[in-house]
Amino acid sequence: AQVAAVRALVAEVGEPVVLVGDLNALPDSPELAALTEDLVDAWARVGRGAGHTYDAASPHGRIDYVLTSPDVEARAAAVLASDASDHLPLVADLALPAVPAR
Repeated sequence: AQVAAVRALVAEVGEPVVLVGDLNALPDSPELAALTEDLVDAWARVGRGAGHTYDAASPHGRIDYVLTSPDVEARAAAVLASDASDHLPLVADLALPAVPAR
C-alpha cells in the first residue's frame, strides 16, 4: 500500500523527482522492483561496488537509496565513511533538467 501511494504521487507530480532515504529493502526486493518501474536507482546507474550502507560498523546491506525520475541525470554516487549513524551516508551528484519558468 505504501509503495503504491509513493508511485501514485510520483506519477502525478509532473516535475523532476528525487526520492531519498532508508527504504529498509534490499535491491532485489519486490518493493524496490516496483519503485524502479518509475524511478531510477542512482547507485545502480553510477555507483561502484556493492554500495552497502547498513550497518555502519560492518556494512553488509544496501538499504539506503537515491531514486530519481528518468529526467534527472545521476552523475556520481558514493558511500562515505562515518560513525554519525548506524547507516553510512549515501551521496549522489545529480543534474536536474531545466524547468521552464511559470
